[in-house]
Amino acid sequence: MEYNFKKEVNLFMIFDILGDTVRTGPTLWYIDRKRLEDVKDHVLDLILIFKILEKYLPTNINKDKIINYIICHDLPEAITGDITKFEGVSKEEIKRVTSVAINYLSSKFDDVINLSNILNSYEERVDLESKIVHMIDKVHSSTTFIKYQSEQNINMNDSRIIKELRNHPFVVEKIAEGKDLADIFFEFHLMAVNFTDEECEKYNITRAEANNIVNVIKAFATEMHNQKSNNTLLNFNKDFPQDAMDYNRKVKENKYRKLVRDNIPEICISNGEKPIFHVLDSKDYWNALLQKDTEELQEVKEAEESENKEEILKELGDKLELIRAMAEYQGFTLEDVIKQANKKKETNGGFQKKLFLEAVIKKEA
Repeated sequence: MEYNFKKEVNLFMIFDILGDTVRTGPTLWYIDRKRLEDVKDHVLDLILIFKILEKYLPTNINKDKIINYIICHDLPEAITGDITKFEGVSKEEIKRVTSVAINYLSSKFDDVINLSNILNSYEERVDLESKIVHMIDKVHSSTTFIKYQSEQNINMNDSRIIKELRNHPFVVEKIAEGKDLADIFFEFHLMAVNFTDEECEKYNITRAEANNIVNVIKAFATEMHNQKSNNTLLNFNKDFPQDAMDYNRKVKENKYRKLVRDNIPEICISNGEKPIFHVLDSKDYWNALLQKDTEELQEVKEAEESENKEEILKELGDKLELIRAMAEYQGFTLEDVIKQANKKKETNGGFQKKLFLEAVIKKEA
């Protein structure tokens, strides 16, 4: 028997786009992290959350329908991107472009997966399963920021943050209460985890059954938030069996595999340590310099957040030394770079006025 999977592969590749679609929330808050969650990560997390909570949910729910909603609910974002109202896009416009994307996907792939039914049913919350997925989806928006806040203190006063977002009344109120960004997202999104009386009637469930579903979903998010608050959220790997981690590259390479200053091997040896290193070829050396530039910038940011002037000066010195190395690689001296900087400052100015260009309106021809 011959198979023709042309449409199936096309749908698979459209879904694959979600792996390159970073969720908008963390980018709007300028979370400084090596890798931000993409929409595929989001889908997988929702599946796992459901599997964790499944035994506490009503036994008569359609589990296949739940999984279908989770896998497909953000598929239109492969076309539209992850849009939020804080970017100045109205709810009506978001609904419109989402509908256009759903219609396209349905017309192309309904004979592969019944996307028309799955996506429209989810958007309209036609059944209990779609409502449950919607609430888990909201909770996951909060758990993402709980994780990020546990890794680092997120600067909510970053000047790049959209004013409509930073000045949202709920955000302003919670910041005044001393809440961090994880607290704000936790409180904000948990408000969406509820059933109205009308929804209880619509989904044919009792108030007691509705409350149980709400309490289960909230309890998961609350436990994660509590672990963030008592600084235990990231301690889970302390109990990992060490003899199973010999080949874990992430564990072994996080501390090393980076360009270091010339005297570091000798310093390691003098401390009784054994450095393992090699000399980079020309191309790899340049790439390592570029990577080091990003690393040094992060260290300047961290020093600034600590408000330690001595540490800030030290990190700026490291940054300057890196510029010297990059200039020498390209055949220049540090003095050449400074001369070029002064030359451009004469024509374009420096950055002392703190100007932030929003846009430039071109003249009509």
